[in-house]
Amino acid sequence: MKRKNDWASSTASEVGYDRNQTDAKNGMAPIYTRLYSFVLIIWLTVNMFRFLTLLNPYLENSAVSRFLFFIVFILFGFSLFFDQYPNIVGLISVVFSLVIFYRNHSLVFLETMLLIYASRNQNTNNILRIFLFASLFVISVTLALNRIGLLTNRIFFQDGRVRNSYGFLYTTLLPQLSFFLVLSYLYLRRKKMILLEFFILLSVVVLIYMRTSTRDPFILSVLAIFLAFAMRSSRVFVRIFTKCSITLIPIFLLALITSFVLAQNYQNLQNANQLNDLFSGRLGLAHNALMTYGNTFFGQQIEFIGSAQATFGVVPFGESYNYVDSSYLQNYLLNGIAGISIIVLLYTWKMLNLFRNRNLYLLLFYALIAVHSFSDPQLFLPWYSPFVLLLGEAFETPDNSNRMKYFVINAPNQKY
Repeated sequence: MKRKNDWASSTASEVGYDRNQTDAKNGMAPIYTRLYSFVLIIWLTVNMFRFLTLLNPYLENSAVSRFLFFIVFILFGFSLFFDQYPNIVGLISVVFSLVIFYRNHSLVFLETMLLIYASRNQNTNNILRIFLFASLFVISVTLALNRIGLLTNRIFFQDGRVRNSYGFLYTTLLPQLSFFLVLSYLYLRRKKMILLEFFILLSVVVLIYMRTSTRDPFILSVLAIFLAFAMRSSRVFVRIFTKCSITLIPIFLLALITSFVLAQNYQNLQNANQLNDLFSGRLGLAHNALMTYGNTFFGQQIEFIGSAQATFGVVPFGESYNYVDSSYLQNYLLNGIAGISIIVLLYTWKMLNLFRNRNLYLLLFYALIAVHSFSDPQLFLPWYSPFVLLLGEAFETPDNSNRMKYFVINAPNQKY
């Protein structure tokens, strides 16, 4: 008889399919999994230091950029070598990302697509563990260097709030990274979590908020903790959420449409200024960007200037803060209609697959990410969110024994 709290022995219908198969079952050699883990931890760690911390001046150069692209490209090549059946849709997406790179001169979208494809047969828990290790290492080192005075604590005063960066480039970056760290930890622990763990997570989130005064990731982190606790302890909540979960499938598409419509037309609404103030001026900036840069199919090169650069950086003459925070609108402007379509289609496919396999935890966390991306730019940046890499499941080449699981919804009488 299965023990009541033995989460490890739960059936697939109880925890949801999460690609935790063995390498042999997926047709991938163990050597590739080791190579993947090695490359991913280097790529994540360097990019976190490079894009999030004040070590940026030492790492933001062409040599580091070429090295990181090289190891990702080699990993992509090995993924093709070890897989008997390359995914055509995935390869077409990579080709599109090459065209986007040619247009916007940024490796971000291309590298992310290569990593997503390389991740398609990888273990979900392994990806999240690597991210946890890398993010905790980067946070610990950055805070330690700030503590001993090697990295500056940038202090921002905004609307009566005192906001600290503690060695990060801007005050929002530590709480943003922590939001995805919390989601990863909650998923890895799931039913194994005890009350003390929930309390410690909540305390850390509150402490980070008190020091950085960043609202959005704080609210969503707290919500994730309470919802995970409800999922852990209440069968009534699980049953209600299961019945309502189908409504979450199109959430990324709806968020994209809402972002675009609001940015385009908010000035025509009553109380437009109050609405813009509610979003901390983001609607006005997004509207100006849409009017300035217009529509492209494969993207364009844009130099966004954020708060940290406007305050501490060197800003080109005649330019000022113009950063578009919404992930949907930023990707639309930078990567064009093709880029944002690939992103939203991948996320929507993931939501549908999670619903079919009753993976309620991931379904919930992806829904929170969709909401988070409405006003923050981390939707398609793996050094913030490991959940980007889990989209590689869309390009997975399942064996014959597992082929039907993509088309059959679990029987409703199976226990969660």
